[in-house]
Amino acid sequence: MQMFKHSLIAALALIAMATPFAAAHAEDATHFDSATAAYRQGIAELKSGEIEEALPALEYAADHGVLGAQLKLARIYAVGNGVRKNEGKAYFYYRQIANQRADISPMSPVSKYVAESFVALGKYYVDGIPAADVPQDPVRAAHLFRHAAS
Repeated sequence: MQMFKHSLIAALALIAMATPFAAAHAEDATHFDSATAAYRQGIAELKSGEIEEALPALEYAADHGVLGAQLKLARIYAVGNGVRKNEGKAYFYYRQIANQRADISPMSPVSKYVAESFVALGKYYVDGIPAADVPQDPVRAAHLFRHAAS
């Protein structure tokens, strides 16, 4: 049994080393000094018109909880600004904001961005997003609109 465990671990290590995706993904994760640095790089690239180049940095920052990156990506995908419009991705980033900051104080300087996310999510539930398995749900939409208003 012990030999089986060692063989399994060795086999998994070989597979991981041989997989280019794993190596590339590990390289991407260390590419940025911090989530804030990634956000700043992404914003600089957006300002210079390099939208496709900005996406990895913004995605890294968004995945690490940077509100500005989440909001920027949501807006980019919602309208198709420099990329193909993708309501599923926009929904994902708006949902990240709503999930992480649902209980934020209305007095917070970022509360308007959180409210924007709740309104956007409400709109998505009014119409649904079939490609992203988001059903039409007017009751849920109404709850989201009420939360945004509060």
